[in-house]
Amino acid sequence: MTLKSPWEFDNPSCASIGVDLFYRDPDSMESNSVTEQNQVTSICKTCPCKQECAEWGIYRERWGIWGGLTPRERELIRRRMRRSGQLGGATTLLP
Repeated sequence: MTLKSPWEFDNPSCASIGVDLFYRDPDSMESNSVTEQNQVTSICKTCPCKQECAEWGIYRERWGIWGGLTPRERELIRRRMRRSGQLGGATTLLP
């Protein structure tokens, strides 16, 4: 699987906002309030790059909000992918 790098995405909604909201310090990410996470992920809902961003996050990122998915949500997806054998030739999936 070849993934497009985030800097190659066309007009992502987060580009004009900055990464601070999306890419928090790992120690504080899971402690963000539900309201704050909802605010951040709502920006992703209408983003034209949501799918490719989520895929990048699933395969390449441990921290931050990617395609509207939190680190915990992406980890659950990774586990399901491993169990179902959906990894195929994707060897870059995070542990």
